[in-house]
Amino acid sequence: MASVSSVLQRIKDDLHPFLPEQAILSVCQNTGHHWRNRQLGPVLTIHLFILQVLNFNTPMTALRRLSKMAVQAPAYCRARMRLV
Repeated sequence: MASVSSVLQRIKDDLHPFLPEQAILSVCQNTGHHWRNRQLGPVLTIHLFILQVLNFNTPMTALRRLSKMAVQAPAYCRARMRLV
């Protein structure tokens, strides 16, 4: 039987199977959200946000280490504001 912590770690390691790109894009389109192609588009921004929350609301500056991506905190903050 899988423990909660092991399942949570699987989700943290790869969000794509649990929240597919097409699901996020579909919701964005259905709600009338418009975006340009950017490094931090809606899919990556949502994935980073969920990763931040799953890691006990870690600071934005820690997302670079958690995501293993060159994400700057100000850019991530602006990307989150664009989703509102």
